[in-house]
Amino acid sequence: MPGANDNKPLLLIVCSQAPYSSSAAREALDLALAAATFEQNVAVLFRGDGCYQLLPTQNPKQIEAKEVSKMITALSVF
Repeated sequence: MPGANDNKPLLLIVCSQAPYSSSAAREALDLALAAATFEQNVAVLFRGDGCYQLLPTQNPKQIEAKEVSKMITALSVF
């Protein structure tokens, strides 16, 4: 993600938790969005069960949770 902030260190956030197994997935994405808001260089790596966060066919309404995939689409804006 080269850009105007190349002199700042890169913050790598590793998402390895399933999207709704705990609050870890949402907190990792919150951290990425917050850091990007303050113009930090941020990269997000999805691995293991964290890759399930990228699936577009999530239906968290059955467990009364908010969609993690909506937060992921917002990453490109920041």
